[in-house]
Amino acid sequence: MYYILNQKSESSLLLKLVGLLDLKFILVVVVVVVVVALVIVVLVVVVLVVVVVVVVVVVVVVVIVVVVAIVVVVVVLLLLLLITAVSKLLDCSGPLFFFYKEVWLRGRKIVKSKNFYFNDDSDDDGDDDDDDDDNDDDDDDDDNNDGYNKRYNKV
Repeated sequence: MYYILNQKSESSLLLKLVGLLDLKFILVVVVVVVVVALVIVVLVVVVLVVVVVVVVVVVVVVVIVVVVAIVVVVVVLLLLLLITAVSKLLDCSGPLFFFYKEVWLRGRKIVKSKNFYFNDDSDDDGDDDDDDDDNDDDDDDDDNNDGYNKRYNKV
């Protein structure tokens, strides 16, 4: 009987030891799982923060680029307007000079538009030559019919 009691006590003691080991093992496993879960959560939070920061930086850069582009366009338009105003004050042809000059040279016409007038009359005598103050289109200082006489009368 002593043997049976002794065997029971040994087995109880063994069960208690195994139970304690199992409890320690379970606690270790739980602690490891919690630590791994916390590390994963921290890594996910860090990745999300980095993604948010990158997105914010990209949005800020895009906004800055758009604002700079708008400012550049406005400044260029204002400069064109200023050039046009100054050229009108100085009786020049404005920033569209070459386009309108080409149109004028092709058709030998005076080009008019709402805010633009091109005329190659630098001597202000009413004709399109730059020579004298009579109204003919030749380059001398004679009377108005000199060109006519040269062509038809052979003077």
